[in-house]
Amino acid sequence: MKNKMLLLAFAIVVAIIALVPVMDQDDDTKDFVIIHTGDIHGYIDGGDSKGFSTVKVLKEMYEQQGKTVFLVDVGDFYSGNAGTIIDENYAMYPMSKVGYDIATIGNHEFDRGIDHFKDTSSLLGFPIICSNLVDENGDSVFEEYRILEKDGIRVGFFGLISPELPKTQSISQIDGTRVTDPVDAAERMVSVLKGEGVDAVVLLSHLGFGNRFPITSDQLCHQVDGIDLCINGHSHTTMENGEFLKDDFVLEESDTWFCDSGEYLTYIGVTSRIDDRYESVLYRGDVLHDDDVDAEVMGSLRRAEGAGSVYLTTTEVELGRFNNDRTEHGQSKLFANYYKGLSDDIEIGLVNTGMFQLRMGPGTEITVKDAFDSIPYYGDVYKFGIEGKELRYQTELMLIEGANIFCFPEYSDNVHIVWDPDRPAGDRITSFTVNGEELDPDRTYVLCSISFVFDYCFTLSEDHLIENMGDRTQSVKDCFSSKDPITEEHLGPDRYEIVG
Repeated sequence: MKNKMLLLAFAIVVAIIALVPVMDQDDDTKDFVIIHTGDIHGYIDGGDSKGFSTVKVLKEMYEQQGKTVFLVDVGDFYSGNAGTIIDENYAMYPMSKVGYDIATIGNHEFDRGIDHFKDTSSLLGFPIICSNLVDENGDSVFEEYRILEKDGIRVGFFGLISPELPKTQSISQIDGTRVTDPVDAAERMVSVLKGEGVDAVVLLSHLGFGNRFPITSDQLCHQVDGIDLCINGHSHTTMENGEFLKDDFVLEESDTWFCDSGEYLTYIGVTSRIDDRYESVLYRGDVLHDDDVDAEVMGSLRRAEGAGSVYLTTTEVELGRFNNDRTEHGQSKLFANYYKGLSDDIEIGLVNTGMFQLRMGPGTEITVKDAFDSIPYYGDVYKFGIEGKELRYQTELMLIEGANIFCFPEYSDNVHIVWDPDRPAGDRITSFTVNGEELDPDRTYVLCSISFVFDYCFTLSEDHLIENMGDRTQSVKDCFSSKDPITEEHLGPDRYEIVG
């Protein structure tokens, strides 16, 4: 075992030295390393994930080289796969053993309700910060900032969450909290931290990059001077030395250095300050192991295994998944029909095709784990009313090129829509029938869907809400288990006909 550990340590040192330039640390330098993760979504081990053990070992090896190291996360670690839905502490226990110094929150830290997360976050053993989230009294829900000092180096950290939170999470999940203006919060935090004489101001941002967010990390830093380093999350983008690996986003101009480690611990971000400049690389090496973290990971896997193996149904047909486009597939048809059948007064079922993440082919014996790996999201199921003209308008908004593809609407099989993309805006839906009759623009229809569609895709106000029909995760299990086997009859025909 001793020889094995020595060989492992040697391999780790070689990998790390290859990653980052050697820094000559002396008594006067203010150089440091920040190891950063984000959008983990419960991928604690396996697949493409480097796992929490690798994060811990990387930190320790940099420290053994004499570096001053801070380890941070930018949110959305709490949930996002089957394990985190089956076991609320699935990611929390392993993460507590890694040695994180600080983290901010993402929207998925609200999945079981923000009060629940606040209670369970004490398990983590490190502070959670956010500068623009307040309660009903206007008081900050978490610490707004934290100054961390190591080896005489003082780094000021503050966190921001996206203003789109009320759209991505349901009313019950947010539970009375309110997101304040991130620009105002950032200006206040920079002023405070500069006044404290910190050696660097670091933003842990869950704002994201790209045009689908109300304000992005780069847009904020363009407006707010004094942020030395911004570690981004929320958009699942990946950056190295200031350049995107896959996306072609153009960053707003600022003096801030941006970095992003991507998603699911596929990579681990390593950003170094060297002589007042920054360099960022991604760890792409082998999975590394730590006994304490591995033990917690194994415990989480075992706790989730039993409940996850419970049989729900078998499918005789193709149950496709979201393919990053605007197309119908088997799972969206199945669930739209299921939501229509939840009560006799529901006239239309509706889901967004982007919620389905796992393909299940004919002959698949679907377990609880399969169901939640396909639909790894919390929320509520809503019954709501909407006038025909507004339903038609909202549907067209979701169909046009450039709309959020995650929101492509799938209706129950009593709906048929004829769509002509060549017609003028506002007139592209040439026919919208329900039970064979054209949509009445002045009549209110009763629909059933998930809170994400209600709040985020259709952006409906609370006066549309008729009834909360229950927990979304329970509906996932109920939908699959109510039909055994799943046949073509349960899916029905395509809802859209494209002409022109």
